[in-house]
Amino acid sequence: MIMGIRALFSIILLTLVLLESTSILYVFSQNIPSKIIYIYFPGSDMERVLAIVRDVYGNGSQVNVYTVEPDQDMDPLQYLYWLTTGAKPTGDLGSTTPYTLVNQSRVLVLWNSTGLVNNPFVDPSIHPYAFNPLFNTSRKYIPPRIISLRANTSFYWDELGSDVNVNLSSNILTVEIVKHGYTWSLNTSLTNELTPPRILVLVNDTGMVSAGNYTMSFYVVNASADNITLFFPGSLEMSSGVSSGLNKIIQYTVQWFMVSREIVGRLPVNATAWWLNQTMMSLSNIANLFLANPNVTSILIYVPQMIILRNAVNGNPSTELVNAVYSGFKSMLLDISNTYKGSLLAVFSPGDKSGNGYLVTVGGSVQLDMVFTSSQLASLLWSTGSLTPVGSSILLKVIAEKNNEVNDLTSRLNELNITLSSQNQKINELNQELAACRSENTILNTEVTSVKTELEKAQSLYNQAYTYITLGIAVTLAITALIGFLVVKTVSRKQ
Repeated sequence: MIMGIRALFSIILLTLVLLESTSILYVFSQNIPSKIIYIYFPGSDMERVLAIVRDVYGNGSQVNVYTVEPDQDMDPLQYLYWLTTGAKPTGDLGSTTPYTLVNQSRVLVLWNSTGLVNNPFVDPSIHPYAFNPLFNTSRKYIPPRIISLRANTSFYWDELGSDVNVNLSSNILTVEIVKHGYTWSLNTSLTNELTPPRILVLVNDTGMVSAGNYTMSFYVVNASADNITLFFPGSLEMSSGVSSGLNKIIQYTVQWFMVSREIVGRLPVNATAWWLNQTMMSLSNIANLFLANPNVTSILIYVPQMIILRNAVNGNPSTELVNAVYSGFKSMLLDISNTYKGSLLAVFSPGDKSGNGYLVTVGGSVQLDMVFTSSQLASLLWSTGSLTPVGSSILLKVIAEKNNEVNDLTSRLNELNITLSSQNQKINELNQELAACRSENTILNTEVTSVKTELEKAQSLYNQAYTYITLGIAVTLAITALIGFLVVKTVSRKQ
């Protein structure tokens, strides 16, 4: 019971490593990751992966690393089966076509809204967002081959149903597929690669390959008058293995399952390194189809190239070949980080008998000093897959929708703030005009008061003058009357 509680506690803590960056804390910080990207990279070295992740994402991003102890006796393909289905595999997975072994209903329950990239256990005709390069491949791909012949001669390419002319003139190598009317040239003094791939449209079924869209690319192993050696890396039909919910325009169609021990043993190291790089570019191309789809908020990418390489060279790959795989991995991360900024990234390997695995995350904000088991890692991925128990993909969609609503309301609020600011400006202008009017009113009131004072003074002077005038008239009249009386009296006496 105690061990069960401890295991559950570890799973909860591990889930917090990723989910604290994808759900509740992002709601409060309003920093929602645009995508959640899980990359299963078995056989990879933790230190190499960590160095690449830090180089791609820079010092400004939170990069956490955790040790994963393998507690299940599974090889990388068996662990992928367990992740995909939630059930431990029984028997040899390589004995038959992998996806026919799988109960696809279980896959839909665990990974309904998560894109499954490069997964051989998924039926893309059932899962809405999946790519399985091994799905129904019968006559759906042109197999790789080494072509060796004299310059300026031709050979018959069975899968294409056409003669192919190979000419060399002044370092210009020309490859012409006669029946289909395609011609490609390259300067062998400048490059050994006919890249980027050219599209070849097979209008009709050739009997060995179905009609469809394929890509053609070549690596020039040797180019001289005596011998032209070309390596064709293979091509999967563009729409093969891709779910109906995804765009099917794919530029690179060289898939990992085409890399064989027989051909690798006949190629120089630089040609094999180029081949591996082409498979990584194809994987990056497919991953971008998923990331560009707005309905896919989380994806699980299977990167088997390191395992394929070790199987092809009997477990002892050269440094150049190992570097080619890591170089392709870095290119894929650069593409993701530049195009989908703010995505949450988790790269992991569960480990095996040879040693521990790891979990490297980018975008979280909590570093826990813990060691996890490969079983706990699987539980984490299931918990964030679709419906059980958290369903971060669906949760992110809801959060994104709510975030859009918040953005709309924020825009409306900004508009109202602009309107309010405009009205406040008008009020300020009116207040300024009112202040000016009040100032003028004060001046006028002062002037009126001054006029009233002057008027009162004038009125007082007027009253005084009126009094003086009135008294003067009265005195004058009295004196006049008195003088008149005296005159009359004097006259009377004389008579």
